[in-house]
Amino acid sequence: MNEAQKDPMFEIFVSEAKEIVSSLERIFIELKEGNRNFDVAVAEALRFFHTLKGSSAMMGFDDISKVCHRVEDIFVCMRDEGKLPTSLDTFILDMLNLIDFLTIQINRIENSQQPQDAENIEEVLEKVEMSLAENDKMQAENEKRYHIRLLFEEGWEMENLRAFLIIQNLKQYVKVLEYLPSDIESNMASSEKIKKEGFFISIETLLKKEDVVKLFESFAWVRDIKVEEVSEKASLTKEISSWQNAIHSTNKLINVNIEKVDKLIDLIGEVVITFSMIVQHQEIKTDENSSFKNLTLQMSKLIRELQEVAMSMRMLPLSSTFQRLKRTIIEMSAKLQKHVDVHITGEETELDKVLIEHLTDPLIHIVRNAVDHGIEDKEERLKKGKGTTGNVYISAKNSGSEVVISIEDDGRGLNKEKILQRALERGLITSPDDIGEDEILELIFQPGFSTKEETTEYSGRGVGLDIVKNSVQKIGGRIFVESEKDRGTRFTIRIPLTLAIIDGMLIDVDGNVFVVPLSSIVETFKLEKQQIVLENETPFVYRRGICFSVIDLNKMFYGKDMLAKGRPFYLGILVTNGEKNGVLLVDNMISQQQIVIKTLPAILKQVRGISGCTLLGSGNIAFILDIGALLER
Repeated sequence: MNEAQKDPMFEIFVSEAKEIVSSLERIFIELKEGNRNFDVAVAEALRFFHTLKGSSAMMGFDDISKVCHRVEDIFVCMRDEGKLPTSLDTFILDMLNLIDFLTIQINRIENSQQPQDAENIEEVLEKVEMSLAENDKMQAENEKRYHIRLLFEEGWEMENLRAFLIIQNLKQYVKVLEYLPSDIESNMASSEKIKKEGFFISIETLLKKEDVVKLFESFAWVRDIKVEEVSEKASLTKEISSWQNAIHSTNKLINVNIEKVDKLIDLIGEVVITFSMIVQHQEIKTDENSSFKNLTLQMSKLIRELQEVAMSMRMLPLSSTFQRLKRTIIEMSAKLQKHVDVHITGEETELDKVLIEHLTDPLIHIVRNAVDHGIEDKEERLKKGKGTTGNVYISAKNSGSEVVISIEDDGRGLNKEKILQRALERGLITSPDDIGEDEILELIFQPGFSTKEETTEYSGRGVGLDIVKNSVQKIGGRIFVESEKDRGTRFTIRIPLTLAIIDGMLIDVDGNVFVVPLSSIVETFKLEKQQIVLENETPFVYRRGICFSVIDLNKMFYGKDMLAKGRPFYLGILVTNGEKNGVLLVDNMISQQQIVIKTLPAILKQVRGISGCTLLGSGNIAFILDIGALLER
């Protein structure tokens, strides 16, 4: 790390620059979707470009500063002179290209690399400048629509009646379209809502903005007035939401280097291990002092709370990732000339920063497939009786100790016949009868598998879904696919909240301790030898009418046959990876506890069936089982 990167000012610049670029991207995506007024978007973007221009100039990054200065001039023309781009869609795509350039520059600066040449982005800006057409502002005789927020002075009381007086007075001068709360005449409880959030009004009038403000000067109880000119389609409800978001976004925040957070989590992990060693010390275990036991319980509780707080510091909402997915769809739909709407839910769901970094590229690949392979063009959708606009649904939600992310489209669905044909051609199967209905869709995750006849910018090379599956599995996740012809396809990804600390069950295998992640365990049970059936030297067990394969961990890791030990009964653990199930045969189940995950030494990374290791309270090392790999074997 060089001297500039050690400077706290440098860290603050990089952090704030990334936040500005992310905010700019969100502004233009919302503008594209019609969820943001153009004039408001211009004003907000101008403010961000101005801030980035100043901070980059102060830090000596002239390439960024010069570009931002030029963009600032463009936005000043649009704001003050009424100049507008001839094509809004083209303008938005040009701005997204500019944001890509700024993102690359900031990343290169952060990594002490030479800045990228600005020649290409200069061409983009020249195109934007040329596309700006003179567009006179609305003539004074045309009616304008305004959204108004009023805040009342405290202590006047009966806010609902005062709001009613304002509405009656306004009706003499302007056309009142809507006001919220809407029940001010009949509901006294609306006073509390006005106290907390304000009173909102939508009007149409020939008056200028400054004249609209003057209409409220005679009301002594009005302490703050905010008036915004909006388009005819603008929703007052959405405007209220944006005003409230602006208010809530003023929460106090501090920027902390992620390396410091990671160090804190590592230290807490060491505290967990050390505390476990203390509790399991022979002198402590034999001590019957109840007060000491109470102290250890209290200490255990405090360590767990500290651990949860530290882990939450590394948790980030998926909103930025979903924003990138939305942007990818917008750009692709423009290039492929398809109309696609994006529907997002659960973007506030939080996930470990490390997991988000590993997950972003797989998710982008899936949405690209949805738009390129899944969504039909306008003519094909009309023939099938569908609307001309395709839909992509992106959602996230918490489910226990996992996060479930779903990407669904309403396109043509996966062609199972074509998948089978391609599988036969590549020798993956010898006959269509060799494979079940559910297993057909799993073929798309095979390396190099593609049913696309032509290679395009986005697909057809057979590179992708196998890498997507591998990337998801590397972070302890699972991926599933469902599809119905002409109804669409859904990809579902289930991943753990974090990879740093998990709950696990300690088991004994031939005198050695292993860890089974609790999230993979369905149930534990005893079984007798006659319940285990051998077919072609492969053991199976029937439970509740279902046949499960038996995984003998003694035989797998130590070459010793567990069934040859002649025990009166065996201990089984039914485990799952979401797709497959199996029963682990173990010597003993020791205990359940929190496990601090450590990376495997390089020499052991090639051992299938082991995903990591941990240090036990006794000082010994225990290997963490990779359930997915065991079930595949």
